[in-house]
Amino acid sequence: MITDIIHLGDKVDFCLVQQMAQEQKTGVSPKIYKSQVNDIGDNGDIEITMPIENGKVRLLPLGVRYEFVFYAKTGLYHCIGQIKERCKKDNIYVLVVELHSQMEKFQRRQYYRYPCLIDAEFYPITEEDAEKNSTEDILNQLRDDQFYEKKKFCKVVDVSGGGVRIIAEEKLQVGSFLLLILKLTNEVMDTQHYIMGHVLTSEVLKGYTDKFEIRIQFIFKDNKIREEIIKYIFEEERKDRNSEL
Repeated sequence: MITDIIHLGDKVDFCLVQQMAQEQKTGVSPKIYKSQVNDIGDNGDIEITMPIENGKVRLLPLGVRYEFVFYAKTGLYHCIGQIKERCKKDNIYVLVVELHSQMEKFQRRQYYRYPCLIDAEFYPITEEDAEKNSTEDILNQLRDDQFYEKKKFCKVVDVSGGGVRIIAEEKLQVGSFLLLILKLTNEVMDTQHYIMGHVLTSEVLKGYTDKFEIRIQFIFKDNKIREEIIKYIFEEERKDRNSEL
């Protein structure tokens, strides 16, 4: 039963399924709405609070598919559903959600981008370099008299288990490759990873002429690195949610 998994007050993230599909083509992350469980109906419908943005209730369309991620005590669970009703209950604006799939443990193979601000470095590499068996092989190829001059600097402004969005001072060609040096530090980890990436988009940052917003898809040679990134995001999200209480 649903009540064996989720409970009143559990946090919920959700987004449009259509936007999730578009992300694979455009690299643009889906809009994430934040809510929490307000009630669970006998028929299996779940009542969640309406998202609030800039102090205003956000009205969302009915009858379209959303993916819902529930932060349960036993972990993350996700499912597909539709908002079938908007209403006000006990002075709380709520959405009534009808589930269209089973609640499944969320393994984070598709995950949301976590907003952050992390100093990082990268080396532009060739497609041939990207096909090498390990990042160590790539580093060996890069090491020459100009090794340190080749290094570029950037700011990571969001991260997921599948990629990052960075701000850099030079435009990168869409379809090109790089080796990103990403350091993840918090209370439970202090790690540095070398990750190959594929440039999905590269555009002038709005309001600037000398900064570029670049979306990068990770290419993993070691899936343990993906799991480390997921762990980092989960811990940071947990801290954020605890601070909201």
